[in-house]
Amino acid sequence: HFPDMLKTRALRGDEQRITPGLQLTTVMNDEGLGLIDLEDQDGQPHGLLITDGIVAGAIAELTRWVWQLAAPWRPAPADSTFSKLTAQEFDILQLLAAGASDAAIARHLKVSQRTVERRVRALLDRFNATTRFQAGVLAARENLL
Repeated sequence: HFPDMLKTRALRGDEQRITPGLQLTTVMNDEGLGLIDLEDQDGQPHGLLITDGIVAGAIAELTRWVWQLAAPWRPAPADSTFSKLTAQEFDILQLLAAGASDAAIARHLKVSQRTVERRVRALLDRFNATTRFQAGVLAARENLL
């Protein structure tokens, strides 16, 4: 199962990124060998070993390009309490998902921008996210938005 595979690799120290709809892993070496592994819709693993240097180079370049577009991924903490958001945290998440800046959120909630910055940072930590976008994706995945 793909999320379990990501967690296992994160525990090994692998840096990972996610792109919606693109669930695969690529591993390339400097000698033109590569491996692409993925799961089908039923969770069955599949892999492709690449031995042609030109093909491996093209896939490595594509992987570098997608890597730049993808959001960093870290597994959620085991003691996550996503469902216990305060009303203000929920409002902040909704405004983040709508693309609001910290200043706009502060005006809307009638609090200081510094307060919003602290609360956003706390939400990122709570969701184990590295970006505002990633926090929104995780909140949506947990059906909080």
